[in-house]
Amino acid sequence: MRPVQDLCKITLGVAVITLGTLTYHSSAYAGSLGPKAIDLREWTQQGILEKGNWVVSDDGTSVVQDIHEGSGTFFVSPDKFINTIIRGKFKVDTKQDDDWMGLMFGLESPTGDNIEATGESSFFLFDWKQADQGSHKEGLSLAKVSGKYGAYANRSRFDVLRSDFGQDKGWQDLTEYEFALLYEEEGIKIDIDGQTIFEIDAEELGRNFDPGHVALYTASQKDVKFSDLSYESTAASTSVPEPSSAIGLLGIGAAGVGSLLKGKKRSQ
Repeated sequence: MRPVQDLCKITLGVAVITLGTLTYHSSAYAGSLGPKAIDLREWTQQGILEKGNWVVSDDGTSVVQDIHEGSGTFFVSPDKFINTIIRGKFKVDTKQDDDWMGLMFGLESPTGDNIEATGESSFFLFDWKQADQGSHKEGLSLAKVSGKYGAYANRSRFDVLRSDFGQDKGWQDLTEYEFALLYEEEGIKIDIDGQTIFEIDAEELGRNFDPGHVALYTASQKDVKFSDLSYESTAASTSVPEPSSAIGLLGIGAAGVGSLLKGKKRSQ
């Protein structure tokens, strides 16, 4: 006969109760459900429409911005995100030009063409440039943008929070990169190919971060492909039983084990 301690267990973080072949699990994190795929057929182009051309694949797993638009163009999520990890891949699928690709997030209203034309929006912008060009430097930056976007050539509204500029810091032609954006109320972290590029705490800006739309972004760069996007909540589940509840469940398990043992004695 198996000892009682093998039939009824409780472990830190996850309650596990076993009665014969019946097992109850209570996980502490909603994120244990794993990432969910993003359908890019539900996203929309915003900004001034003639400055971009976003072509979504039939299955919604990828999108290509395929013209040299000369400014900035955005492909925006229908939903707002916070306390979330956004993952995906991006690449410049050409050897022509050397400009920007990246991500916009924490985008508040208004949206639409107001992002660039007349809007007074607010968002974070992560972008990556392949090579130096006048005052524009090769490499990566993370900025807080307030007011209308104003195009890549006029960055007076950009408050650059982090940068990593220099030789060999630019993206490479025809090379796919994996990105992960962690956007939480208390901080931001951006990884490329598993390496943390930028990390910032909300305390540095004096306030927690707000929910906002996420957008794919290019500026003056054609044939940029974004693919395999997913999102995953980092928020803890509120449905976890309190310690007293877990003890109650443990008691139920013990009672069940006792019944099993009594039944076994009677049958002997």
